[in-house]
Amino acid sequence: MRKREAGAGGALIAVVLAFIALLIVAFVSLNRTTSGSAEREQTGTKLVIAATALESYAGAAQRLPCPADPTVDVGDEVTLTATTCKYGEGTLPWKTIGMRRDDSFDAWGRKISYRVYSGDAGSLTQPGGASMANCDTLEAFPGGVTATGLCRPDPSTATAAELADPATRTTTPAQFLVGAPAPPATKKGLWLTDSGAPQRKDVAYVLISHGVTGLGGYTASGTRLDMPSNVDEKNNTKDTGPFTIRAFSDTDTGATDVAHFDDILVYRGIEDVAKRANLGARNWPDTILSAVVFDRATVKAALGGTNPGSDTGQSTIAFNNATVSAFNSGGSQNISFVSGGGSTDGLGGVSGGDDLLGSAGAERLQIDFAEDARKFAFTLDNFEDSGSLHERVELRFFEVVGTSPPTLKGAMIKESCANNGKATSFSLDAGTSFNRVEVRPTPKSDASDSSFSLSEIRTCVASVACETSLKSSGNLCNSKTFAAGSIGSNDASVLTITLANNNSSPDITGVDLTDTYPTGLVNTASAATTTCGGTVTAANGGASLALAGGTVAARSGSGPGTCTVTVNVTSASAASYVNSTGGITTTNVGTLAALSGALSVLAHPEVAKAFSPATVSQNASSILTYTLSNSNAASTFNPPANFNPTSIFNASFTDTFPTGLTAVSGATTDCVGGTVTISSNGTGVVLSGATIPAVIPPAIGTCIVTVNVTSAATGTYVSTLPAGALKSDNAGTSTGSASATLIVN
Repeated sequence: MRKREAGAGGALIAVVLAFIALLIVAFVSLNRTTSGSAEREQTGTKLVIAATALESYAGAAQRLPCPADPTVDVGDEVTLTATTCKYGEGTLPWKTIGMRRDDSFDAWGRKISYRVYSGDAGSLTQPGGASMANCDTLEAFPGGVTATGLCRPDPSTATAAELADPATRTTTPAQFLVGAPAPPATKKGLWLTDSGAPQRKDVAYVLISHGVTGLGGYTASGTRLDMPSNVDEKNNTKDTGPFTIRAFSDTDTGATDVAHFDDILVYRGIEDVAKRANLGARNWPDTILSAVVFDRATVKAALGGTNPGSDTGQSTIAFNNATVSAFNSGGSQNISFVSGGGSTDGLGGVSGGDDLLGSAGAERLQIDFAEDARKFAFTLDNFEDSGSLHERVELRFFEVVGTSPPTLKGAMIKESCANNGKATSFSLDAGTSFNRVEVRPTPKSDASDSSFSLSEIRTCVASVACETSLKSSGNLCNSKTFAAGSIGSNDASVLTITLANNNSSPDITGVDLTDTYPTGLVNTASAATTTCGGTVTAANGGASLALAGGTVAARSGSGPGTCTVTVNVTSASAASYVNSTGGITTTNVGTLAALSGALSVLAHPEVAKAFSPATVSQNASSILTYTLSNSNAASTFNPPANFNPTSIFNASFTDTFPTGLTAVSGATTDCVGGTVTISSNGTGVVLSGATIPAVIPPAIGTCIVTVNVTSAATGTYVSTLPAGALKSDNAGTSTGSASATLIVN
């Protein structure tokens, strides 16, 4: 019996001949040429089989292989350096990718040529070169690629903690596809023209049969045939092309005629290879979900390089992770760009006459976000007081799911707090999840117009402070925040009330406030503190916070005068707690507006462990399964699990096995965003960045982690994950331990 040739990658794929007809259909789709003979159809099928093998190899190796030496019949890839290949004009490395030798020839018995991008913008043959798995599809702060064109973090320089942290995934798919810093003409990818379509410059690899004549190709013995006369055929023999797919020439066109063409090509784009290899970009968990400053450079880039005038000519403009649309009482209107009228650039509406967004015409800006958020920070310019009258803005928060009508989730009104020509910033906790915000000017108390421009926006998850970058240089209005904004039951959050004085004089004196909490929220034993002077009162276990006789210093230099009142609060019950201070009285500037804040308290995550089977022989393996549980019910609008505000985010644990028990393979997880790795020498397993879904009936709120373990020594192995080992960003740590027993005979 003839032995089947196989190489290092042989276990990676299985080519099922029963599906040959489907492969032929795929070939027609990929190649877009007319099959002129049985040999051409047979060759096309072989090229698609080879493409499937390449992508299976990429899925396991996270890179594409280099071409084989075309002059020998070995089938191994040949690298030159870690990023480059020795034989750019080589042939298919059939042994490396686990193919049969017979499938590496076309129907005329000549070797299939193979070209792959290995250029300076990010070689696809370098370690990790074909993987976009660390790219973030929705990244607020795009961080570019590594020096060799890979998604960040750089595996060659990052620490173990950085590699495990989802927040370090800052490369966008677009940045990966452009590659390492280089002129646009040298972006990542081979160039190819497919049947007269616009030239592609993002091709990962090309497989080539040089047709009936074989000109420019290699025989089975490794001899290269004469080069073709046709320019496109000649380019198809080169290492970087440019490659061309076109109609075959007539059968009566001589092989040496400049009009002759009989090449057959199959190719894939870089992003397509990554997706087919299960290495596509994904939405890594972030704490800051969008961040856009509406300055001239940013607006110009969003307009495709057009320098914005006062009328941008667009009613909708797409920015990074946020899309802004303008409306007035009559419907949509063009967005205005406001420059030089205040301390910062910004966006408004053109119908008001002064390019600001005004309440008189029922103008508003609608911002749709790529991800659901809980907190919203924004900066307004030209948002000022006029005597005792304050301009006002209303924020409306919506949830938009598919084509269903948007659901209003909440609204709040904020007033201006200064008249000094500086931008004013706000940081809000919506108390619910949202993916759309409307910014609406609202008339002042005397019904006169409020008008302003929007200078910056930022959205965040509940667990972090959410502030714009312009906050420190402008006005700051009074605020009430919880840090963290989401905690586990009986954990503590720091409630901070910030009072600001944006005027150069006088100090604000005699400040009195009382904050009475909703039922279930109480102070911890930690004493309340203040930088406002006066007397602060917050009894241990009490349900209120009070300040009496406080002072807020006047503005000094570029920043407002501020002071804070802080106290730690907690709750034993999972719920959303929203409350207000009521009016804040003073002795010299009247009554200040009430301050509101929201705190989410969630049930803690839990974990269970089990071995299957629970009894094995020496050196046999057992599957250790960790089941992570979330008992918090999902929100009523039922968004995807990884966006739901009652999902548990960034779940992680490190489990060290008892001596003698070793992890050998199979470390996997179905937790969204989760990364699971085996510790050094197999002594344990580490999970990071996981999302445990909320309970959405009939589905339960769980996800799992599995790993194969074994032991060379007989005995009883009790593996315990202690209480508190499972950590999260927004629901605290696990309250109970998890144990499982494995018996090795």
